Formats: sequence, structure tokens, C-alpha cells
Amino acid sequence: MKVGPTADASPKLPGHRYVTVFSSGWPRIALVIVFAAVGLSGLLGSTLALAQTPHALVAEVDGIINPVKERSIARAIEQAQEDGATLLIIELDTPGGLLSSTRKIVEELLESPVPVAVFVSPRGARAGSAGTFITAAGHCGHGSRHEHRGGHANLRYR
Repeated sequence: MKVGPTADASPKLPGHRYVTVFSSGWPRIALVIVFAAVGLSGLLGSTLALAQTPHALVAEVDGIINPVKERSIARAIEQAQEDGATLLIIELDTPGGLLSSTRKIVEELLESPVPVAVFVSPRGARAGSAGTFITAAGHCGHGSRHEHRGGHANLRYR
């Protein structure tokens, strides 16, 4: 009886014929490469298909407007542009925030290459103070039922 690395993993029965499918490692390597190529092409194909179909990117902005929210909105605009999104939807719920961050967000929205829709959401959400200016800077703005917007009930959007 053989013991160790030279031992057969499965003993061969006498009187049976056995066929060795892969006698060397090259066919195995070729199969692995073929399956890897097929898998990668499937992943890339779905990514390319997503970039070609019209879609919208949704970003949630919840809480006080500050430099963190400013960077978040800037990244959302960049991501929408990179993904080829036809629209960026910002779901907004804010009591207000810093004037400096609000100004930079408004500039980002006005210069955005992707149309931006600002939606005051969910039900009962508010767009007070800074949220008012952010909503007005979007290409269009809307609110869910029972939302609260500060000081601009009937603004016209560009």
C-alpha cells in the first residue's frame, strides 16, 4: 500500500479501462482562460448596456446642509455624468444649513451637465432655508404631499 503524495486518490479496479482526459496541465489552463474570458465579457457587457440605456441616478440628502452634503452632491453629479445618466434626482429633506455650503451646492447644480430634479421627500419632509435655494437651483423641483418648503411656494423653474 502506497502512502503519501504518490498514493492514488482513487484506486483503479483491475479489469476496467480508464481514459485520461487531461494528461498535462495545458488543457486545464486553456479551459480556465476561456471561462474567465466569457465571465468577464458578461460583466462588461452588462456595464456597457447600462451606460447605453436611459436611466436616472437618485441621491438622498437628509439633514443639515454642510460641507459633507456639499461633497456628496458634487460626487452624485460626477457619478451621474460618468454613468451617462439622463437625470439626477435629489431627494431632499433638510431644515437648512450653512450659507457657504448652500452657495457651492447651488453653483454645482446650476453648472451641472446632467439635468437635476430636486424632490422634497418623503411625506412630511421639508426644504427650509438652504433647501429652498437648492430646490430652486435644480432644473425642476417638486415635493411629495404634505412637504414643507420655506418661502417659495410658487417659484418657476428653468
